[in-house]
Amino acid sequence: MDDSSLRRPLKTLLVGTDFSPGAAQAIERAATLPLDADATVHLVHVLPERIGGVVESPLLDEATKNLDQAAALITELAPGIRVVPALVHGAPHAAIVREARERNAELVVLGRHGKHSLRERLLGTTTERVVRHGEVPSLVVSSKRAEPYREPMVASDPDDDLRNIEGLVDLASRLSSPDSTRLLLLHVAQVPFERRLRHTLGPDEFLAFREECKAQMLASARKVAAHLDAHGLRVRSLVRSGDPRQVIVREAKRRYVDLLVLGTHGRTGVAHALLGSVAEWVMRNAPCDVAVQRPRDFHYEAP
Repeated sequence: MDDSSLRRPLKTLLVGTDFSPGAAQAIERAATLPLDADATVHLVHVLPERIGGVVESPLLDEATKNLDQAAALITELAPGIRVVPALVHGAPHAAIVREARERNAELVVLGRHGKHSLRERLLGTTTERVVRHGEVPSLVVSSKRAEPYREPMVASDPDDDLRNIEGLVDLASRLSSPDSTRLLLLHVAQVPFERRLRHTLGPDEFLAFREECKAQMLASARKVAAHLDAHGLRVRSLVRSGDPRQVIVREAKRRYVDLLVLGTHGRTGVAHALLGSVAEWVMRNAPCDVAVQRPRDFHYEAP
């Protein structure tokens, strides 16, 4: 981990808006993030690929007006920040991923609750699909609170190596208030083949095996904490076992977390459909905003 990356202000953001109340929350949140004095916020609204006839001109006029109003709100909340509004065309999630890549955005900010079509209810919302396919870290906003983040929690699982955990901690530190001094690192341990082992091992043997797995995770967590401490970042490690989705949400509620930061393992297609996504489930059920980071080598070819 590079010490200079910790607390480094954000310089380039992309905020997607569909002009819904949820998108307005995302805009307000973007303005409260630790931004560089020369930061640029790209404010993007996606229009259908093909519009024409008598509705084209009124639709464009209305979208332009709403986009200008949204840009004015950012300028009011964060004076001096450069805001670049843009109307683009295409499938919403693909257009946002493409724009983030082309503008070298460090973060995409989206509202969790927006305007949902029937297709989105079946295939996932635009926000969920941006998180699923985007290479850039995403901040999914659901809270109406506009104060800077002060109680972040990073969640990891046994599949996360030290490099990935460092990346998550770095993201949490960059999104949190510069005077925030607390960061909780939650390690979620799952017993391999837990359901099957419950039936094949005796109760005492199973409990002993589960405690052994938890002890191994705790030892790993201590190594991670020591490594982060060596870089001047003080964190509190917490080890819990169980379904990662349930554990993460439960601990976030219990500890009044205002920001959850977690990664994904890049599953797509059939693997994603069969295994589901912890990140997407947490996004839908978390009591706070959620930041999600993809593996460093993930790449999506937008249509």
